[in-house]
Amino acid sequence: MPGLWVGASVGYGYGGESTIDRVSANDRKGNLGFGLSAGIPVNRHFGFKIAYIGIRTQEDVGSDNDTFTIACSFQW
Repeated sequence: MPGLWVGASVGYGYGGESTIDRVSANDRKGNLGFGLSAGIPVNRHFGFKIAYIGIRTQEDVGSDNDTFTIACSFQW
């Protein structure tokens, strides 16, 4: 299909730390993030985009996140 596109990305973040009552816990954090997306044209003026973003903590304590999105765009 003309105009169809896909994308992928990955990134790693390291740094930051917890504090309790203004005292550093000396526990640097690491997170891995990745994403996939696709743009799907319907016609010359209208299209959709779908995407997934995932984040995984690399430590014993932290949060893992999954995000799914759907968007539409219109150009006149």
